[in-house]
This record gives sequence, C-alpha cells and structure tokens, in this order.
Amino acid sequence: MKDFSLLISTWNNCPRLQLTLETLSQMIIPKGLTWELVIVNNACTDETNEIVRRFRERLPLIYVQEPLRGLSRARNKGLSMANGRLIIFTD
Repeated sequence: MKDFSLLISTWNNCPRLQLTLETLSQMIIPKGLTWELVIVNNACTDETNEIVRRFRERLPLIYVQEPLRGLSRARNKGLSMANGRLIIFTD
C-alpha cells in the first residue's frame, strides 16, 4: 500500500494536464514516502493519451479509461484503482 494516491480526472484538457504533469514531475519527494498518480481519462477526444504517455517514465502513473462522462464516474473509477492510505483529488 502506498502512503497516498493523487487522483486526476480529465476531460479534453490537454494544456492544463501537461502543465500539471510537468509540475508534478519536478516535485521533490521525501525519502521513504510512497505515492502514485492515478489519471482517469473521462472519455477524452483530444491528445490526452499522448500527454500521459510522455510522462510514464517520470511519474508513478496508473492510467485508466472511464468511457462514460461525468466527474463522479471518473472519481469512482480512480478510487477503484488507487492503493494509497490517503486519497487526494485534484481537478
């Protein structure tokens, strides 16, 4: 189990997602802290898949698809994949 899971649900918001992932990839994580980043693609039709692919080597990613649009659906999908003791949502 991880110390925390950070969940991002996204729908057709590539510019902001790229900026967010770039910023997260520059974080300094305290030694011994374990975490994961769960990104839920909520029926995106833009370049979300490509943006996430670029960060696979730089972040501890779990990437999932939720084909039915809606924030609640996306969050529930993310929760089902998260392994953290603490869950943090960001929009």
